[in-house]
Amino acid sequence: MPIQHSFGPGDPAAAMASDRTLGVLSALRLPRYELRNYGRRDVNFSADESAFVDRLNRARGQVAGFVRTTFYKCGRSVNIAFCDH
Repeated sequence: MPIQHSFGPGDPAAAMASDRTLGVLSALRLPRYELRNYGRRDVNFSADESAFVDRLNRARGQVAGFVRTTFYKCGRSVNIAFCDH
């Protein structure tokens, strides 16, 4: 459950916690972590290849979520990027 915070006027944290910022992070397309989406579906894989593809399918969401969280944390450390100039 999110912690409620009252943001003061001009507080850069307000922009960081905005629906727009969170929506942008959520909508990021991270093809490096969703490689299975780019593979052909009509190919008959060997047993080893099938095992590899299965691992790609399982790992994609976890890694992409980690990357989004890391982006958010990096942005938090440079909150001046969220200030109006």
